[in-house]
Order: sequence, then structure tokens, then C-alpha cells
Amino acid sequence: MLKINKTDINGRSMIEMLGVLSVVGVLSMGGIAGYSKAMSVYRTNKLLDQINSSIADTRDAYAEADSFSGFGKSIIIDFELVPSSCLDYSACTGTITTSCTKIKNAFGGNIWGDYSRNNSELHNVVYLGFNDIPKEACIKAATMEFGDKYTRILINGPFSTGRNHPALWLSQISISQASEKCNQASNEIVFAFR
Repeated sequence: MLKINKTDINGRSMIEMLGVLSVVGVLSMGGIAGYSKAMSVYRTNKLLDQINSSIADTRDAYAEADSFSGFGKSIIIDFELVPSSCLDYSACTGTITTSCTKIKNAFGGNIWGDYSRNNSELHNVVYLGFNDIPKEACIKAATMEFGDKYTRILINGPFSTGRNHPALWLSQISISQASEKCNQASNEIVFAFR
């Protein structure tokens, strides 16, 4: 019969285990940071797609219209002027209605719409706003190329004041201008276009 002596059993010491755990911890932190960066890039690209799609769909819907009168949340939802991934029905209980539906961007902020009402504003335009945008995504969105001379951008408004001051709206924004304007942790970008 084989006799086992307790002194012959090899194991790991507490120091070796702590060393292994610290290496695993460092590797995990690197993985989490990489995942976080990848999610930020994904959301930024999704936001840019949402902006382009929303502007293009709104222009298509109003191609033959004389004005944007009435443009707002209900028209955005009813005419599907934003991607379906932007529609949040979590506040709806039972029947889904426009009033309980929220329109959200890739970062969870609101998407909203409005239109020009008088001649002191930009003439005959629709406004499409995106709230709660992180700085890096704000810079990328503000420097997007729209291929026209009509799209104007207001960053961190305020919209209530800016809508009556066309000089505050920018058409071509450099990265340095965008970096200066997108100076908050949570930014708002409003696009005015026809």
C-alpha cells in the first residue's frame, strides 16, 4: 500500500496566488478599457448614422412642401424620420402612442424637432436637435460634411436664444472650432436645414 506523506504534496503559496491575481486584475482592467473605447466608437458611429439618416429622411419627406409647419415629435415618429432604433417605448403602458414614445440618440439623449416660425430666424428651415452628446462625438458630428451650403449647426445654443440670431449658426466648422464649442461633458447639437 502506498503511503502519502503530507510534506510531499506541492501547492501554491499565498504570495504566488496574489501575484497571479494581480496579473489577472491588470489584464482585466486593460480589457475593460478597450471595451469601453470600442463602445464609445460604436456609439459615435451610430450617432453619425442617425444624424445623416434623419436629415436625409426629413429632406425627402418635405421635398415638395412649401414650409415645415408643424414639424416636431409627432411628425418625426409618424413619418419615421429617425431610425427605428431611436424610438423608445419604455414609458408606454398598454397602447403605444406618440405622447409616451421618446426619441433617443445613440448616447441616450433626446432627439427633438422644431421649425422656423418667423423671419428673424433662419428662413424656412427645420431644426433637428441631439442632446447629451459626449465631447468626442460632438466634435465628429459638428465636422461632418453634408455636401450642401444650407445646413447650419448650433452647438450648446441655447436654442431658445439662438433661433432668433442666425449669426450664431455655423455652416463650415473646423475641428478646432468644434473642439472649442463642444466644451462640455454633455453637449447639444442642433442642425438647421431645408
